[in-house]
Amino acid sequence: MKKSPHYFIFKNKLGYLALVFDSTTIKKIYLPFNNINQLKKNILVDYPEISQSKPNPQMKKLMHKINLHLRGEIQTYHEFKIDLCKETPFQQTTLLTTRKIPIGKTLSYQALAEKINSPKSCRAVGAALSQNPLPLIIPCHRIVSKKGIGGFTAELGIELKKYLLRLENHDI
Repeated sequence: MKKSPHYFIFKNKLGYLALVFDSTTIKKIYLPFNNINQLKKNILVDYPEISQSKPNPQMKKLMHKINLHLRGEIQTYHEFKIDLCKETPFQQTTLLTTRKIPIGKTLSYQALAEKINSPKSCRAVGAALSQNPLPLIIPCHRIVSKKGIGGFTAELGIELKKYLLRLENHDI
């Protein structure tokens, strides 16, 4: 039996965020949007048959941790069960390896490619990270370019990546 996903939207000082979940796993985190209607449109494009609902206790805990994190109280998220079934095996390997990067550390795209035994796949690593469905839980903001900060595909873009890295005491 297929589990139907649900979502809920919450707001903090950076904007509107959303969590997509089913009864056992977190499927997607939408980082801050300035416009709630655009956020809802994006959710419905990604999940046409989704329904809005109240968060279950696990999602309430995740929402609380995200709010603390974005206020500067850095959190870990290892206790949350994640769903990467829509991702390719390469994306899964990239994302699960990224999930293990500790707070306060960064890796270059090249170093991550080497870590997953695919040293010539820097661009593929970047592409996999650009599709990360679970930012913060999978801290893709900790992957940087050798020549600078690299990219970030959240609505608030590079400024949000810089903000997240500054919260973790990185000089950028």
